[in-house]
Amino acid sequence: MRLCAGDVLAVLSSLIVLAGCGSGHGRGSDAEQPLPFSTISQGVFSRIEEQRLVVEHDQTMLEALWSEHVAGILPPPPVPTVDFRRDMLIGVFLGARPSGGFDVTIGSIVRTSAGVIVRFEEMAPGKGCFVTLAVTAPFHMVALPRSQAEVAFEGSKRVVDCP
Repeated sequence: MRLCAGDVLAVLSSLIVLAGCGSGHGRGSDAEQPLPFSTISQGVFSRIEEQRLVVEHDQTMLEALWSEHVAGILPPPPVPTVDFRRDMLIGVFLGARPSGGFDVTIGSIVRTSAGVIVRFEEMAPGKGCFVTLAVTAPFHMVALPRSQAEVAFEGSKRVVDCP
């Protein structure tokens, strides 16, 4: 299967993308502490068509993100409830993909002395997979305990072959 030329995940799988400011991005040999998180929304039909890694700390920004995410859906689904006094929102939007069979999952979130690391995996259809010809835009949004620490994203890609 041939992927579109703009497939950013091939590059992203070998990079750490940082959200926030500051320096000292390396993890070194920090002990990792798993952080609890819960899925707010996940699917394959976002209206956000470019890859985007999101950290939101307030309701106004979530409402703007949600409005863009569900643009054109009538009636629009309600904005998810996140208690920003104690939680924050993390989102991974893969952007447009050329067919069905693509997905994204935030698999773990950990704290280190350098900050918070969000690990996600993109799944792509491989050999033998029958997929829809519809353009998809996979996404996963989660809530986790609020932190002002720097957030880094680590992405990996897995091609799933079908029998």
